[in-house]
Amino acid sequence: VGGRLKRNLVLAGNVDLDGGPGYNLTVLSNAVLTFAPGTVITVMDPGIIRAEGRMEADGVVFLSTNRNSLDVTGEVSIRNSLFTNLYSASLVVREFQNNRAYVRFSISVTNVTGKLSFTGNDIPGASVKLEASDMANLIVSSNQFYSLAITWPSNPPGYANLSLKMTESQCPLPSVKIEASDGANLILSSNQFNSLTVAWPSNPPGSANGSLTVAGNQWPAKDWYSLSSIAVDRLAGRAFRIEQNSGLFKLAVSGASGNRGAAERIIRGNRSLANLRLVDVSGVTIESNHFSTVVVPYLPGEAALTLDRGVGNRIQANQFEGRDTIDGITFWDPSPDGGLVTQNEVLNNRISGFKIGMFLMAGTSNVISGNLFRSNSFVNLKIGSASGSASGNLIYNNAFIARPFTINKQILLGGCTGPLCTNYLNLPQPQAGSANILLGDRLAGNFYSDYAGDDLDFDGIGDSPRSFGATAVDLFPLRPRLIVNLADDREDADPFDGIADVDSEQAGLQTSLRAALLEASRLSGPKRIRFEIPGEPRISIQKPLASVRQLILNGTNSPSGARVHLDGAQAATNTYGLSAAEGSEIRHLIITSFPSSGILLSGGEFDTNIVENCFIGCTPEGLPAAIRERASKSSRAG
Repeated sequence: VGGRLKRNLVLAGNVDLDGGPGYNLTVLSNAVLTFAPGTVITVMDPGIIRAEGRMEADGVVFLSTNRNSLDVTGEVSIRNSLFTNLYSASLVVREFQNNRAYVRFSISVTNVTGKLSFTGNDIPGASVKLEASDMANLIVSSNQFYSLAITWPSNPPGYANLSLKMTESQCPLPSVKIEASDGANLILSSNQFNSLTVAWPSNPPGSANGSLTVAGNQWPAKDWYSLSSIAVDRLAGRAFRIEQNSGLFKLAVSGASGNRGAAERIIRGNRSLANLRLVDVSGVTIESNHFSTVVVPYLPGEAALTLDRGVGNRIQANQFEGRDTIDGITFWDPSPDGGLVTQNEVLNNRISGFKIGMFLMAGTSNVISGNLFRSNSFVNLKIGSASGSASGNLIYNNAFIARPFTINKQILLGGCTGPLCTNYLNLPQPQAGSANILLGDRLAGNFYSDYAGDDLDFDGIGDSPRSFGATAVDLFPLRPRLIVNLADDREDADPFDGIADVDSEQAGLQTSLRAALLEASRLSGPKRIRFEIPGEPRISIQKPLASVRQLILNGTNSPSGARVHLDGAQAATNTYGLSAAEGSEIRHLIITSFPSSGILLSGGEFDTNIVENCFIGCTPEGLPAAIRERASKSSRAG
């Protein structure tokens, strides 16, 4: 087949497409070339079709015996066809749908104008390149290919009618790379990638049109070194949403500084994200993501989340789970005064299992509040470094819970310790009427699980400051108000969050005696427990309770004034009623029917324990409690 086609023509059967001299096939304007279903087109070297009119191929086979190339341009539609043994295909098409190719070759779609539909193609061996012209709108969906590159030309400001919608496609091996023009609006959803790179040109001020949405995509589970990733660069003032993706190893967002206007910038709801790096960004909200570096042996010079210069970003309600060779969150600023990392907020995150929970290497006027730092092996929060300045930051209403049996520190000052490195670990004065991280009713400082100060007035604020150095002093450290308001024996919903609460899904605190004693056992200093149980304050204990040092427990129930009754009739063998030690005070309880002692006291650092005005082994009427059918019935009354 060759020559110039002036009229409509339908070809069927076997067709040789030869690109030699005089054999180029040109479809002139107003003509239509149709390859009928079942046609086998043998591509010689090269096979060339120029469609000034229109070409349609539906259900055909493009075949080459010598790995030749196919070159097709124009108003072209190729559907439901098979490409086999080709070396490459250079196409300018409007429609490329439901095609198959099972050998490794490249497809280049160039000079796309108007709308391109590239959908439903099963071409896992194909490296696909789409080169769009000024006003192209691309739909790329339900494909499988080896790699994909999409580019627009660098248009001058004002091009705003460009779009890409890419959905339900698979590119599980090398990469997808998109170089967008100024006005391009990109939507990538429900795809499967190994890596994705998106970049806009470096436009002059005022030309930051366009937007990006990356949502619901999957990065297949691989070994950590596969580095499945997204890189988004040169965002300038553009809006973007990266949300509800899963299996992503690494996400890098850069060049999104400056005035963003009303543009939304959101990274939300992504799962199993190991490494997020933000470089020179502003106004980004990072929320409700799950960061996990548990399977990652190291991230050289990185943390689960690194902010390298940024203003007005918000990191909130994320869960960070790590390993102790990696840090959780790092703020970094190369300027001498930390002024390039400022006015950022770190709110209501859970950060556990890292070497350093958060490393505030540099920055000023940032707010860190409502976060749970737990079991980070070296330090929960490190402030400042020899090469960076961290000052004027407000750090309050966080819970710092030390990791048991490690060298864990709560807060460490690194490098910068002079007057210009002062940070604030509490509000100027406690604020009543606002719930704090321990669900108390006053905002003030932070909670430290190793704080040894007392709270004599039981207001939830320690009576003495907690100091980490002259430039970091918490004047109002929080103490948990352990108030038992349940007459049951349920376990603490989260034994390591510093809060005695058996149901974290329900508003307020639901505290059993078991949950209160468990939290108290992890605290330093005196631990005071009170009772506010509605109805009859009778608690049936099922198994041993936590042993507590310096326990101060008053069994008078408020507001009724009745004594709290600990009933061991259903307790497991060898269960004590209470186990306390080293300066404990137990008053106004009824303790009956335990298979072992009603109260077990032991000495230690403090010689004196006090048990006063209790009924142990008998009722308030002086009658013996019911005798249990157990081998051991020893109750010690006093």
